[in-house]
Parts: sequence; structure tokens; C-alpha cells
Amino acid sequence: MKIGFSFGRCVRDIVKGVVAIDDVLCIIARTHMVNEQHVKDVVHGYMDYPSYLLGLDQAQCEQVGLELFRTGRILEPRANGIQVMQVPREYVWMDLFPTVAEVQNEGVKAAWESYRVLIGLTEQLPEDGEDQVYRHSEKRVELTAEQLKEQQDALDLLIRHMV
Repeated sequence: MKIGFSFGRCVRDIVKGVVAIDDVLCIIARTHMVNEQHVKDVVHGYMDYPSYLLGLDQAQCEQVGLELFRTGRILEPRANGIQVMQVPREYVWMDLFPTVAEVQNEGVKAAWESYRVLIGLTEQLPEDGEDQVYRHSEKRVELTAEQLKEQQDALDLLIRHMV
């Protein structure tokens, strides 16, 4: 499993076959795409940039971007008022390795908990009594100050374990 840190560069790697789309847990992007047309517009904007999508098939890039969007694997902190985290430019992917719960190493335990937090951040399940799963564009909800603090703390924990 992988976490990506750049929508455009991650789409590039998936289209080029460097990373399989099924290996992507989520992409933490600096974009703010609220519907499928926004995804296409962002892909179109990246088509002229050599370190992004230049030279790749736009339709294939759109297809990858839309699949990531439709499956809720694009985490956009700005969409929920969360400060965008900074990672070095050369960081495109981070690998996650699930571990056995009985591990005594505190660093491994903390990494496992970070992984579980990310799973929770990327899932969109219906509330009890609801019979639908929301589309990505319907997932925006106003968070309480406490919820924002919890998400910021989870992202901070993840960042500390990446560096």
C-alpha cells in the first residue's frame, strides 16, 4: 500500500505503470476538486508540465484521476479547512507495511496506528440507518473544532513518522 503526496505526479506514475492503482491507499493532494469536471480540469492543467503529465495520454490520465476521485482516495486537506502539510518536493510516495499487533517496537506500533488513522480518513461509509454511500463530491462536511484538531493531530503523527 502507498500514500501519495502529489495528485499530478501520482497520476503520472500510475499511468506509466510505476505504481499500480490498486496499491494506492490515498493521495494527500494540495488540490480542491469538488466534482468530476474539476478532476478533468486539473488533469488538463498538468498536461503541459514535464514533471507531471507532459507526453502522456490525457484520456488515460483523466481515467486514473477519476477512478481515484470516485473511490474516495484523494484526501484534500484544504477541502476541510486543514492546513496543507509540506513534504519535500522529491517525496511522491510513502510505502505502508502492515505489521503484526504483538510487535514490541514502539515505532512500529506508532506507524501501525498512523496507518489505521489514514484508513479511517479515506473511508466513507454510510451513517447508521442510511442506505447509500456518498459520492466524493458529497463528502464535504463542516467539522467541529475538536474534529479538526483530531485530524490535524493524526496528520502531524503521520508526518513525524515519515521524517
